Amino acid sequence: MKKILTASLISAFLVGCGSDDKNNGLDVDLSQFKGSESVISISSGGAVSDGDQLVINKTVTGTVGDDTYTTFNFNHSSDELVTARLSSAVENLDFTINGGEVRTGSYGAASDEAVVFYADASQNYSVEVDSYSGGIGGEFDLTLSETTRHSLGLIDNEYLVSYSQSYSRKCSDDETPAVGTARFIRIFNFNDGYIETISGVDSINFSQVSGYSFTLAYSTTATETDDRESSGSSTYTLNPEAGTLTGSGKEIYSYTSNGSVVTCNSSAIYNGEIIL
Repeated sequence: MKKILTASLISAFLVGCGSDDKNNGLDVDLSQFKGSESVISISSGGAVSDGDQLVINKTVTGTVGDDTYTTFNFNHSSDELVTARLSSAVENLDFTINGGEVRTGSYGAASDEAVVFYADASQNYSVEVDSYSGGIGGEFDLTLSETTRHSLGLIDNEYLVSYSQSYSRKCSDDETPAVGTARFIRIFNFNDGYIETISGVDSINFSQVSGYSFTLAYSTTATETDDRESSGSSTYTLNPEAGTLTGSGKEIYSYTSNGSVVTCNSSAIYNGEIIL
């Protein structure tokens, strides 16, 4: 069962509640922006250990210990989109990729995770698999591959969208606002009205549609193990002629720190485009 992905202005991985209507989408034809449907051949790369070099279009098998991490290196011969996939029978392994302007990863509760990133031929990337979230390590499979619609398993109305987020956040325990930028690559289905992570495990549905604009609204409530609460919404506008996306959003969230409730107010501006 899919968890609901919020449109959080700061974190792309918080769990919240969106619309239950997955048919609340736009009436638009975006077929001109569909990218390559090529089938990518993936072969076995055998077993790897800490510090080894990873090769494109290979699946390797590795092991990570309890409450620790293992790191691999990767560089590619050309500038292009690369998909990284992690799978394991061990619950809650995560991975991160760092190098140049790339700072991405997948941190879901499962161990079937994936991200897409722009690989620069001149850049070396560090790929780190860790067991910190669950505390228990074990064996995993890791694949780095070229990215096509077929390799991602995109259905007819799904598109890969890359977008930047410029945000500002002011919390009650800090007089200085925090500002920054982040980039995300997500699967958008404009016609059926939802956004998914690359692995397809986390999603959020459009809550409101008007013309070529749509809104994502969400909220989270505190639990016995997590005292954070949040609510927010983001509105995007699609340019169907250019395949571009603009938007803005606001969020309020709170948590307890040293016995006091801290409240944060955030805002963000989005700019993106269909890339596949």
